[in-house]
Amino acid sequence: NTKDMFLTVEASDLKQFKWWVDSSFNVHWDSKGHSGRSGTLGKGAIISASQKQKVNAGSSTESELIAGSDALSDVVWSRYFLIEQGYSMELSILHQNNESTIKLLNNGRRSSKRTKHVNNRFFAFHGKVKEGEIEVDYCPTAAMWADGLTKPLQGKMFEDFRNHLMNPGDSTDEGVCCENPNTRSDERRECMDDKQPSGRG
Repeated sequence: NTKDMFLTVEASDLKQFKWWVDSSFNVHWDSKGHSGRSGTLGKGAIISASQKQKVNAGSSTESELIAGSDALSDVVWSRYFLIEQGYSMELSILHQNNESTIKLLNNGRRSSKRTKHVNNRFFAFHGKVKEGEIEVDYCPTAAMWADGLTKPLQGKMFEDFRNHLMNPGDSTDEGVCCENPNTRSDERRECMDDKQPSGRG
């Protein structure tokens, strides 16, 4: 339940945007995939989006490439916007959990014959990588904070995703234990136990 929680945005670094981009392959009735992206300067998502993909993908790798293409305008715009405000921006970091997609985005060419029919427009992303504006890094699925923007999550996975996206702080049931979005659910429960009074006065 998030309706009573607050989105709290904190900037720990005004020189670098960090992004998480993910997709779910073949999840809609017409076999199209779904893209999700989240961007932050520290804690809390400044920009996030969840959208149905407009073209059909032939594999999960292609679906991830489409998600990268969907995110490109936000990734580039956010960096240019801050540059125009007078900030000296470093390259933007894009986190991706599909290693085949990382190879394609970094190489800008086919790493496998299975992807030869991917439209070249998706390699516009590689142009920004080559120009030094974007760096694509691997992150494990457990730390893919755009995952909840592409599919339903439950339990601990949903709590971790929610806390990273919203940075709700004291507006959660766990109170200050949720201020760190990387804190595991069991650690938050231990934190709450430690803060309970030992007896009644």
